[in-house]
Amino acid sequence: PGDILTAGDSAKLTIIYEVHDEVFNYCEKWSEDTTVVVDAGSARLGEAIFKEADGGELHLDQLDHQAAHLQIFIRENVFDSGDTIDVKVVGIAAPGTAPRTFTAQIILRDPPYIHDEPIPYAFVSLFATGQLDGSYVLRKKDGSVPLYSRRTFVQVIGNPALLPAP
Repeated sequence: PGDILTAGDSAKLTIIYEVHDEVFNYCEKWSEDTTVVVDAGSARLGEAIFKEADGGELHLDQLDHQAAHLQIFIRENVFDSGDTIDVKVVGIAAPGTAPRTFTAQIILRDPPYIHDEPIPYAFVSLFATGQLDGSYVLRKKDGSVPLYSRRTFVQVIGNPALLPAP
């Protein structure tokens, strides 16, 4: 249970596995992936949204070598001016590869508004045929316990080696 709480909630958590024998000889390929919904009850804030995503997919050719954007709705009665948000986007290129992380820290102004955090194309394109996982943590200026958001996932589709359209 501790691992599930640490990993957090997910609307679409990808699960894969790799088989090995008693002496750790590994199979050639990973399993096909499947997704499950995880609601561990640990998230208290709404999920962020990948602005350019459609149907859970983020297409590199539609970004045209420009940044993607993670949007967070800064609501009244939850967020206050001077609070801090730690944004985290984790990318996984393929099963068995090490994840990479993009982070940003934002000091909030008076709510309500939508915060738009640019995620550099150079980072997003590393995960072509992979997945991005976006989340944030609210750190109140009064020092109270941090609040965690639900996580949001998108599949990255495309070939980063293609040149931008003319």
